[in-house]
Amino acid sequence: MSVARQRWVVPLEPLFPLIVIGGLGLLMRWGVKTYQSYENYGKPKRWSVDRWDRRMMERDSRMTGNVNFQQV
Repeated sequence: MSVARQRWVVPLEPLFPLIVIGGLGLLMRWGVKTYQSYENYGKPKRWSVDRWDRRMMERDSRMTGNVNFQQV
């Protein structure tokens, strides 16, 4: 008895929508990162903000009127 080998064929119909969805996801990721950078005057987004950082941001806001940009 010989067993015929079956080839597993990937249907091509769902590939185009998946590529479109993946491309839109990457575009959205890039857009959000660009917007956050624009809002923060080109600096990366803040992360791990502790009490000291919040107080310094509050001080900067009182001094300059802006949390992200220190200009006196």
